[in-house]
Formats: sequence, C-alpha cells, structure tokens
Amino acid sequence: MQALRQAADLPMQVARLQIPLAEIERRLAADITSGRRDDLQQAASSIAAGEGAGIEDVVITNDRPIRVVAEELLAFLGWL
Repeated sequence: MQALRQAADLPMQVARLQIPLAEIERRLAADITSGRRDDLQQAASSIAAGEGAGIEDVVITNDRPIRVVAEELLAFLGWL
C-alpha cells in the first residue's frame, strides 16, 4: 500500500466496503440475467481470494442502509 501511496504522490485514504456473499446474492436475485450471474461469480472469486484486503485504512460493512454506510464513510474521512 505504501508503494501505491507514493506512486499517487498525494494524500490517500482507502475504505474497503465489505459485504457477505449471501447479501450480494440476495441483492442480485431481483435481476437474474447472465450478466448478474457473471457478477456473482466474480464477487465470489474476489471474496475467496481476499482481493483488495489489507490495503485499506478502514473496513466498512456494507450490509446496512446506504445512509448509515455513507455516514460512516464520511465520518472516517472527517467530513462529518
């Protein structure tokens, strides 16, 4: 992560949104298309591989109302 921060050459804070695969499945269930199935498979692979984990400054759980998630993110950034 330090290399990424140095390459960007500007202040950076990273928030990772985390959500259980079961919730992703629930959200995608309303729109069952081949694209959504592909999205679900990609999400499952990404979660299993731990992609992106460890580079964040904060992990925010994204299985709550969007307002709550947004407020937590804004508070982390110091905007609230």
